[in-house]
Amino acid sequence: MDLQFNISRKSSEEDERRDFDFIVIGAGAAGLSAAVYAVRSGLSAVVLDKQVAGGLTAESPLVENYLGFKAI
Repeated sequence: MDLQFNISRKSSEEDERRDFDFIVIGAGAAGLSAAVYAVRSGLSAVVLDKQVAGGLTAESPLVENYLGFKAI
């Protein structure tokens, strides 16, 4: 499984010329889950968001049943 995260930089020329099978717009819980399932299915995926990954989940004091965790 090739799932890469690079939160701190903008896209490079190499990234801009790369083809992806699956594009997710929004790095909230649903977007990140969709990307994980796409990559597990053998697709290449990219997640686009204008802010830090996590969406509103990153601001919540408790999240239950988040992908891969019972409670965080």
